[in-house]
Amino acid sequence: MSATGAGDGSAPTRSAAARLGRWLLRAGKRAYAAALIVIIAGVTVMAFRYLVRSILAPTQAPERITQLPTRLGVATLTTQRTDWAGLELGGASRTPLSHYHRLESWIQPDRVNGCATSGCHNPLPHAQVKENRAFLNMHATVLHCGVCHFLADDRRLSLVWYDLQTGNEVEAPALLKALTLIESVPPGGVMELAQRRTLVELVRRACEQSGHSAELTELARQFDIIRPASEQFAELVAVAAGVLARHMRSEYGAKLAIKDPRTGAAILSHPGTARAVEEFLKRTSDEPPQSAARRAMAQRLHPLRRTSPRSCTECHRAGGGLIDFAALGFPPSRIRNLTEARVFEAIERIAAEQPLYLPGFVLPDSEGGDGP
Repeated sequence: MSATGAGDGSAPTRSAAARLGRWLLRAGKRAYAAALIVIIAGVTVMAFRYLVRSILAPTQAPERITQLPTRLGVATLTTQRTDWAGLELGGASRTPLSHYHRLESWIQPDRVNGCATSGCHNPLPHAQVKENRAFLNMHATVLHCGVCHFLADDRRLSLVWYDLQTGNEVEAPALLKALTLIESVPPGGVMELAQRRTLVELVRRACEQSGHSAELTELARQFDIIRPASEQFAELVAVAAGVLARHMRSEYGAKLAIKDPRTGAAILSHPGTARAVEEFLKRTSDEPPQSAARRAMAQRLHPLRRTSPRSCTECHRAGGGLIDFAALGFPPSRIRNLTEARVFEAIERIAAEQPLYLPGFVLPDSEGGDGP
């Protein structure tokens, strides 16, 4: 009887559990349906609001896109790379169109160039002569103004690399050293293990000096994950040669300046003119740019200024110009590019409003490069 009684007592329990299970299942389905209705209704409301707002009050484009500067002053030049669209992701970011159409990286700010920090000149100051201003401003990203505009020895310029943040003398940029090391290995030769390790360190330093350029950052990462003794390293070296060559413009973390023969330091401004500059900026703010008083004051601010700036071919010529590029750390391939006079002669002809024949100026003389 006890067994029968126990069985009879369990039946109501199983029935209650079944009813509870069915109720929970129905409740769960209803809750799911209700939640789905709420979500769909919410998304519908949000989509409708977005549609109405986009029609009645369209979203404005970000200022970093719409407010791209048309002039490159000190404030713009010191802007961080990430403040402008496309600098990190794009392969050819924009700069003010009065100076360049496209540029592969953001120009590094020179915080010690007295010509620009004084407030007298822009960091890329050439704007008047459209025929050659882009080429001149390109030089301003790697040379101090004084290299072309200061009085110095006309036989051979004594130059020094200086840090853009401190103005102190520094050694040749790591980017130049890295490419020089790559080119030192003869065709078909093998880079020694010690040379490979040195190259890895130079690429890391070049990345830092460039302000962590996206392409150099990726190159440094590749060198970090590939063992110097591996076969893949040799393949990466070939890739690195092309990458480094593309970054040989204003990505050194340093510039070249005239070297003071007395102190050995870089000459970064006209000496003894700080107070006169302040007075000039105060007194001439309301005077016409070409007034006699303004010109007289400007003359006193430039005791080292040459009567006329240096020409392209004074430095860029195969027979040996005013600059010893090898002594400054430039690799052989870059020296060949810098001393090939054909392009620079063409720029001078354009500036002088002389005819320039295409494709004559880019062809060897044996192929008719001299004539129309």
